[in-house]
Amino acid sequence: MMEEESENNPSPGGEADRVPATPEAILALQDQPGVRPEAIRRALDLALSPPAPEAWARFLDRTLLFLGGLLATSGVLFFVASNWQELGHLARLGLVEAAVILAALGAWRLGPERLAGQVLLTVAAALVGPLLGVYGQIYQTGADAWNLFLAWSLLIVPWVLVGRNPVLWLLLLGLGNLTAWLAWDQLAGTDPWETASFQLWMCAANSLVWLAWEAFRRRTVGVLPCSGISRVLAALCLFHAALPSWMALLDSRFEGPWLGPIFLAALLVAIFRLLRPRDPDLFLPAAGLAAAISVVTVGASRVLLEDSAAEEAGVLLMGFLVLAQVAGAAAWLRRAGRSS
Repeated sequence: MMEEESENNPSPGGEADRVPATPEAILALQDQPGVRPEAIRRALDLALSPPAPEAWARFLDRTLLFLGGLLATSGVLFFVASNWQELGHLARLGLVEAAVILAALGAWRLGPERLAGQVLLTVAAALVGPLLGVYGQIYQTGADAWNLFLAWSLLIVPWVLVGRNPVLWLLLLGLGNLTAWLAWDQLAGTDPWETASFQLWMCAANSLVWLAWEAFRRRTVGVLPCSGISRVLAALCLFHAALPSWMALLDSRFEGPWLGPIFLAALLVAIFRLLRPRDPDLFLPAAGLAAAISVVTVGASRVLLEDSAAEEAGVLLMGFLVLAQVAGAAAWLRRAGRSS
């Protein structure tokens, strides 16, 4: 009982006021007066050390709880879908709406600072989309798919801001990107996978979101969730920059062929020159190297495999080239990991 009261009403200076000892939080202290570099290195060693068994237990507990929320959400959807003909209009809407309301009330009752409250808030946000879909199917609103995803994104923004939950941020990020893809496909009438200009716009948009996220997260340590969102944003930016780079190398008729490589080069400079000296995490350099290797490999394939007479030799050279690139990247990452 006392534990529950202390959890719901944390005292000043208690657990609620503490910032997790993440590498980002530690590096944010390196410019403070009186902080020695040796202390920063020691703190980074402790923060990056392998997790203890208790940490694994907490991880499994969180993972299973979120998995249970996902299964509960799926259960509601499959129940409505499998009984669609037997249920009336009000029953279809009522079941999904009741699930949203109950999950939201449970999250409000428990509070977003507790794990169970975060899971319930995520379930409520995830069910908003199916609720809009059921409404559109019943009343045949005629709205395009991107309108539904746009409305879904806008409706859950307050919950995302209140919850400060990485899963909710990832849901909002995925919905935003999916809305842009579907809107381009519907309004422009072209396949986004085959449109380099769309990929560049998506790269620019995700890059701006990534930069804003990093700037705000580093200035307000502990306010925004973990650095996993930054990794997802960086991976999206690299993907949207690498895809038009492949198009530029494979199709000489592509209009503005070097915009993709320019975007990719700018991202690599930002990762290796700006972020790498301040962040010991090797995910971003590894992702950047993977993107660069993919572009080099695509360019080499066009040179080595154009001549059909020497196709076998070209395939052999391609294999050696890929092995050399991967080995070089792995060696660099090992050195970087030891020196960080």
